[in-house]
Amino acid sequence: AARRAKNLLLDLFEYGVAPFARWEKQTLIVERVEIRLTGLDPAFDGYRIAFLSDMHSSPLVPAWWLDRAVEKALALGPDLIALGGDFLDDDPHYIATLADIAIRLGSDIAFFLYGGAALGLGRGEELYPLPDLRPANGILVAPAIHSSTPDAYRDLSKQLTSNALQNKLRSFQQEVWTGDIPADSNDFESVVFARHPALKQLKDQLLSHGAHPAAMSGSGSSLFGFFASAEAAATARLAFMANPTFPISLVSRAQYRAAWLNALESHIQGNEWPPRSRYAQ
Repeated sequence: AARRAKNLLLDLFEYGVAPFARWEKQTLIVERVEIRLTGLDPAFDGYRIAFLSDMHSSPLVPAWWLDRAVEKALALGPDLIALGGDFLDDDPHYIATLADIAIRLGSDIAFFLYGGAALGLGRGEELYPLPDLRPANGILVAPAIHSSTPDAYRDLSKQLTSNALQNKLRSFQQEVWTGDIPADSNDFESVVFARHPALKQLKDQLLSHGAHPAAMSGSGSSLFGFFASAEAAATARLAFMANPTFPISLVSRAQYRAAWLNALESHIQGNEWPPRSRYAQ
């Protein structure tokens, strides 16, 4: 309670002084660091990671500064964007602020702040929680085929009318509310498979080994399949070893958050979501 009261006072202070705060261009620092790792897979040689940290979203930090930090990171052309600490204070309602920052980095990043099954609208920034899916085991196949997301959207947009899209959204929601994994519901498959027939062959191979459902993930190029048991998934995996293949399983929203709380245990206090940093004053 004392901590909440302190946060409330700090909020009032920040709102009071925000109109008088000044931000200069020098406050945004970009530091380039080269890291040498022994035994690194050659495929990751030259891999670029943009690490964003200490953005301190609050009334004192103007939105245009956060936008510029995100634009700066994207302009670097990284292979991966990692989010560090000190983005915002520890009040739960600020998770929406972090989600707003996340959506500027990528359409699906905000989803990972919540976990669990969800319906995403727009670019993925509008999220609606759905019931957890039933537990299931499967495999993820990640072939070395580059599927261009812009090309996939461009090809797909020629096929979808607004009415057709609304009908698909309604039928998809009805299906996921049953608690089952939606089958054959990735519209990208038709246009991506036309460009990359090898991906269609991999999906057919998943189905032939008993996967139900089997589908492409997003705009590709990875594909997944779920099986009747963990043993069946492990057996099927052996047939796909020519490509990087990984065992996967569905986790509930509670399991997802518990895994993060467990991983961050030495750096947080309590079991609330979002996690509370033990270093926050």
